[in-house]
Amino acid sequence: MADVAFTAKFRIQENRNRKNDKSPEEQIVVDFTPEQAMAAANYLMTMAEQAEANNTKIRVYTGKDEYTEQTGFSLWGGKWGNKGSFSPLKPESPESSF
Repeated sequence: MADVAFTAKFRIQENRNRKNDKSPEEQIVVDFTPEQAMAAANYLMTMAEQAEANNTKIRVYTGKDEYTEQTGFSLWGGKWGNKGSFSPLKPESPESSF
């Protein structure tokens, strides 16, 4: 099994409290134990520091074909039906606190 930084399960559910057409149709609920939350926080801090140090870029979209590139990183997860998880690999860094 891969050495992951943390695992956070999520589920997608219908937004039953929609007030208008601008309200989302569905909501994403991410569940964390305290230990998972601390591991996720450490992962996010490490990745943010690496993004700044390595000047990695993400696209921030302001329209269908309009975007700016900004320093950052992406977090990918997997979805099966209405459930899934985020389980990113540990960053390769000697400073990592995992």
